[in-house]
Amino acid sequence: RHIFTKYLQIMHKINLSVLVPVYGVEKYIERFARSLFNQSMTNNVEFVFIDDCSVDNSIPNLEKVINEYPQLKQQIRIERLPKNMGLLGARLAGLKMAKGEYIICNDSDDWVEPTMLEDMYKTAKSGNFDIVISDFFFNVGNDQKVSIQNPDTSDGKICMYNTLLGKVHGSWCNKLFKRELITDSNFIEPALGMNMMEDIMVTAQLMFHAKKIGYINKGYYHYCRNSSSVSEALSEKSLKSIIYAYNLIERFYKEKNITEDRAIDALQKYRISTLSEIALKGNNYKLINFSDYKYLKPHILKHPYLGISYRLALWFKVNKLNFLLEMLIFARKTLRKKGA
Repeated sequence: RHIFTKYLQIMHKINLSVLVPVYGVEKYIERFARSLFNQSMTNNVEFVFIDDCSVDNSIPNLEKVINEYPQLKQQIRIERLPKNMGLLGARLAGLKMAKGEYIICNDSDDWVEPTMLEDMYKTAKSGNFDIVISDFFFNVGNDQKVSIQNPDTSDGKICMYNTLLGKVHGSWCNKLFKRELITDSNFIEPALGMNMMEDIMVTAQLMFHAKKIGYINKGYYHYCRNSSSVSEALSEKSLKSIIYAYNLIERFYKEKNITEDRAIDALQKYRISTLSEIALKGNNYKLINFSDYKYLKPHILKHPYLGISYRLALWFKVNKLNFLLEMLIFARKTLRKKGA
């Protein structure tokens, strides 16, 4: 009987869990679900859709697509949360539901290439990697650009520093994580309700604990945004989330006693990135006193991975050149309107 039970466990082993929060995506969920169910690898894969109390037709539309794939029905779960928890909360809840050896989190308004799961899983197994990173695509309207990651995978800590620098994107969506890494790392869980930089708060911590990281120089994930939805202004909640993200990473540094020069430089540049986002897109909110960051002045314009608009915005703000900042913001809005 013991041998038979062991045999059943092996037969039903789940190699990969795909976690997908669902909320307010009735226009996109069918496209995403089909791109997922048409993967070249579906055996021993579980598809977990976390219904974040969606009130539109997202779930009925998803169920319609599921009915088109009867061979996968036993592998698909729709887990409804007791209350709306936001994207971050839904992802964290999904991590606790996952049963796979590896986990990937995707957003239901995007879509993926057909060999993503197979290529990433095979790469993970071939090198016994804790994390596998791939390139990905930015899709804005009809425009598509590939984001080459090219991370330094020689050490998890270095990969974390490069993520804080902005050289490697902090998103979960183009990364495969070993579930054991997630359960054993005891990472600091961000507070629920954060809606900006929520990915990097967890990704950076997991990279720090990763022993081996793999990389695929190929894009699979399509991060989609409509041109009309790309905003030049952020809400006060979003800006507070950005501040919270930096504070959490700083707390992580203190708890792990991270003091080497390279690490401190990465944290400083991450601070510049967060401040520049607030300077450029949250100029109407008095959330922080930029005069407190005059010590950053020699480093702002030298940031190697930050766009020139962001560097200039923070430079103007720290130097109290508000009229130049207003001109910069106006120019960006004008150029965006012409490009629409």
